[in-house]
Amino acid sequence: MQPLQLLEQFGTVRRSLGRLITPYLQKIDIGPKQLVVLRAIGKRGECSMSDVAEATASDMGSVTRMVAALVTAKWVEKRRDDIDRRQWKVRLAPKARKRWDTIDSCVHKIAEAFTNELDAGEREEFFRLLQKVQRGIENSADTISNKAGHPTGSKE
Repeated sequence: MQPLQLLEQFGTVRRSLGRLITPYLQKIDIGPKQLVVLRAIGKRGECSMSDVAEATASDMGSVTRMVAALVTAKWVEKRRDDIDRRQWKVRLAPKARKRWDTIDSCVHKIAEAFTNELDAGEREEFFRLLQKVQRGIENSADTISNKAGHPTGSKE
């Protein structure tokens, strides 16, 4: 099997998950990326924006925009760090804490649907393979970007 076939199949699975999760998320009026950020914050309690970026493997700009939208929607509260006033702390707002069981249940339903064709051993193997793929991506990131060059074609 060719690597491109694996990548294309992964894309198909990812899009299928998106279609599967959308009806659940519409019930609680959030999007998939918002769900990821909410869960990262919910698992950690109060945390820094950089903690959220690390937990979601996202850049700070994306996290800042997502948190701003969640603050506007009253899902998240944001405040300056008491010690380092340059830093921001975020935590779930009462609206999110009140609906946490619904959010968590949504994720568990999706996880079950995602893995319902796999037995316990296959789930373990799949998890191990996903970790291995992730390591490969992380180890290749610099090499790929250096070989690909600048997206605009210039070197500056």
